Amino acid sequence: MKKIGSLLGIFLMLCMMFGCKKEMGDEMELLPVVAEFFCYEVSESVDAIAVDENGILYTTTYIETEEIIRDEVTGEWTEEIQRICVYDLDGTCLETVDVVMGNGTMQAMLIENDKLYAILHRTSEGVTLYEVDITTWAVTKLANLEEYSMVERLVPIGDYFYFLGNSELVNDKEYTLHPDVYSYTYSGEVIGRMDRTEENLMIEFLNVDFPIDIFKTKEDTLMIYQYTQEQGFGFLEFYPQELILQEAGWKKDAMALNNFSMCEDGYLCINEGNLYYGTVDGKEAQLSTRGALLRNPVIYVKGFAFYLNLKERSVERITVTDILKDNREIHFLTHETNVDMPFGCGYQMKQESMNMEAFALKLLAQDSDFDMYLFSSRDSNSYNMKENGVFYPLNEVKWVEQYLNACFPYIKEIATNEEGDIWMLPVKLMIPGLLYDKIYSKKQEIDFSTMNFSEFLLLTGQMKEKESEKVNNSIYLMVEAFFQQYIKQYESFDTELFRIYAEEIHTLYEKQGEWNNSQIIPIRNNGILQGTIPEFLYQYTLYTKDWIRYVGVVEELQEFDRIGIVPLPSISEETKNIGTLTFLAVNPQSENLKATLEYISTFARYMMQQENTLLLADETMYTDNAFMKACYELYANGEVYFAMDSEIYWNDFWKYLEDDMELEDLVKEIERKRKMYVEE
Repeated sequence: MKKIGSLLGIFLMLCMMFGCKKEMGDEMELLPVVAEFFCYEVSESVDAIAVDENGILYTTTYIETEEIIRDEVTGEWTEEIQRICVYDLDGTCLETVDVVMGNGTMQAMLIENDKLYAILHRTSEGVTLYEVDITTWAVTKLANLEEYSMVERLVPIGDYFYFLGNSELVNDKEYTLHPDVYSYTYSGEVIGRMDRTEENLMIEFLNVDFPIDIFKTKEDTLMIYQYTQEQGFGFLEFYPQELILQEAGWKKDAMALNNFSMCEDGYLCINEGNLYYGTVDGKEAQLSTRGALLRNPVIYVKGFAFYLNLKERSVERITVTDILKDNREIHFLTHETNVDMPFGCGYQMKQESMNMEAFALKLLAQDSDFDMYLFSSRDSNSYNMKENGVFYPLNEVKWVEQYLNACFPYIKEIATNEEGDIWMLPVKLMIPGLLYDKIYSKKQEIDFSTMNFSEFLLLTGQMKEKESEKVNNSIYLMVEAFFQQYIKQYESFDTELFRIYAEEIHTLYEKQGEWNNSQIIPIRNNGILQGTIPEFLYQYTLYTKDWIRYVGVVEELQEFDRIGIVPLPSISEETKNIGTLTFLAVNPQSENLKATLEYISTFARYMMQQENTLLLADETMYTDNAFMKACYELYANGEVYFAMDSEIYWNDFWKYLEDDMELEDLVKEIERKRKMYVEE
């Protein structure tokens, strides 16, 4: 079989998915299903933030001035100032103050006892610690940390400042990766502490190898997130009074997490751009789908999480207290290639991935150690699992029927079996479309909206070398689209239509091989499939390569009337727009059925509230522009494909394309396998 991970071509895959909210039953209280979001209206690019115990926000921005300013305290002359803005919980700016504080940007700030402490990365003196009295705005330079290229964290506990910094003196430590760790890089991080009672802020170091992050706990201890070659990523707890370090817990993360902060009896952190709550003993729950890119740690104060989102260039706040769920872990099983993970909605979600054969065996055997399954109709054997699997009916679960009624009718139809049982809950729909440059296509006198599959293959095969340089094309994806359309309409492969298309694809393959100008398009990371608008996994294009450099995601495409999208060319007039569906199904033998159904209810209600999912039938749920309207039309006239075992047709078809099998032998063999598969 060909590798799907590196395949790019002329088809655009649009996808979306999301997650959800709270209890079941008629007495359900309508609490938020996601953390309530608030964005502060800041006028300038913010470098760092701090929040006091009452939720008052302080932002700082580096300002380069045209005039030389003399600091009255230090006597230094400078052209640089720091602008500090103060905001209340309503977002009102209470005060704006310019203070002289060196010629660099803030890396870390905190508020304590009417004092603002700031780490400034200065170009002339290196890293410097400042104190600002927020009642008088007097500035005091406390220390130069000359041996550090960067100091990212500053944590006050008792008489000490604890900091995490990068020291060039120790960045050559040797280490190997733990077998479960995908990626980790040591850059000279060390943990130091400064005695605040000493005039010169004496620095000493904690004996911790490979620290990654630090944060304060409710008990005034220091929690250290670190890497070890023996156990991977985990936590050490430092007790300041006893001066001892103690193991606190280990995590099975493939990559290092970041931006930790204390939250009640656990912590908040960022994982792949999204906010999570966790505890050192292993509890974890996803709280947001914002896809934030942070410079500073999340700050938790009285139920609010504050953070600086660099991707959106904004200061944001979400309310997390109503989202956290006190429940047992919900275990879900998925195929190892599936990246379309549902939003956790504040529940503890434990995922286990395995190959298709093991996944199918677990599902069909109804092993009780799994609560639900996440799989895609694109997965090999999904047809067999749909036909033969036994799943808990969701008809009586709160919000499920309302959610399905809100989806496109063909989605509701596929989610309901012949007995009338709702056997699954949709997560994400993916329908390939043809993305093209309207101006380029008009010049070439090409109308993709009326083109059938034969005409499309012919056009591709007739392109001259100069024209083909402007096209991204993949025979692989053409073959996949052809089989999805064909299997949805015809029961047998022993037809003249199949033979005609097989020969046409073979002719194109002889001319171009498997690939033609395939290249991956960089996209902005909004958190995979969990943003508030659709994202492209890959971009398959018919426009000039000059556009590729800056057209990458739907947000940007919406601004260009030049870009159009139409359904894939079809093999017959009856063909609908064939897509694949990712969905959740509940194991009736689950030992944690109550919590699992509560999650399903929460997820369904969450999905009903999301815009631009390309699952909901209400056009008002989509952004008002021509491109998004075209996407809606593409998905509204859709149909879901459930894949048969690829051994039936896929491998033999590629043998035929590579001249290792004659056409009649191909037809005979795949028809024999199809009959065996269906009759089983």
